[in-house]
Amino acid sequence: MFEIPKKALKALDPAQQPEWLSTQNETIKQLFRIALNEELAIREKIEAGEDIGTRSRKISLRKLSEAVGKNSTYLNSRDYPEFSLHIENINSALENEYAKRD
Repeated sequence: MFEIPKKALKALDPAQQPEWLSTQNETIKQLFRIALNEELAIREKIEAGEDIGTRSRKISLRKLSEAVGKNSTYLNSRDYPEFSLHIENINSALENEYAKRD
């Protein structure tokens, strides 16, 4: 399960946010901050050369939903297409970064 770091709860600089985030509810904004922190943590592990399993180097929509006390199916591509695409892009970038480390 993801931890919610204290700094994740602070507001992000608007320049760092995608445009679509401004129209989302506070839960999605909180999930965005949690996902950003998780992405940074995974990148640090990759850069340190750690051997990370396939599931551990991806951000899971299910785990994100559960991190804020929602049902595991709360985040889905039908209800939150921009957020789902954002997570897919992050996972793809992390996978590519992990593959390049070899």
